[in-house]
Amino acid sequence: MRPKPYVLTVAVFSAAMGFAFVNLTIRNLFSPDHLIAEPVSDLENYVYSIVWLVIGVACLVAGLVRNSLFLRQVSGVVIGLVVLKVFLVDMSALEGVLRALSFIGLGLTLIGIGYLYQRMLLRPSGEPQDNEAGAGEF
Repeated sequence: MRPKPYVLTVAVFSAAMGFAFVNLTIRNLFSPDHLIAEPVSDLENYVYSIVWLVIGVACLVAGLVRNSLFLRQVSGVVIGLVVLKVFLVDMSALEGVLRALSFIGLGLTLIGIGYLYQRMLLRPSGEPQDNEAGAGEF
């Protein structure tokens, strides 16, 4: 068993490197020759949001399957940041029907996540409900 600060440091570093890898991969798909010089397009912004949302939902599912409170908290932070990005950045460029459809799509996604969370968390009483071990368990 490794010390808790060691495990937390490795987890934070791994998450940061994974985040950088995912973002640079998306950036490379949209402008393979100039990663910095090209402006970020609207489509690229939407792809970032979708991929980050998928990562947040994957963390939620992993946290529910492994009964890890820490992973569920991480997923809540990631999904919350994605929702803020969508509201503040992505929807600022949309108007009219596209903005309404975007709100509806985001709302349905959040309802689906809430349903999944409740469905997985409210199990029969014979199964363990939660593991409060925290950051030491991944």
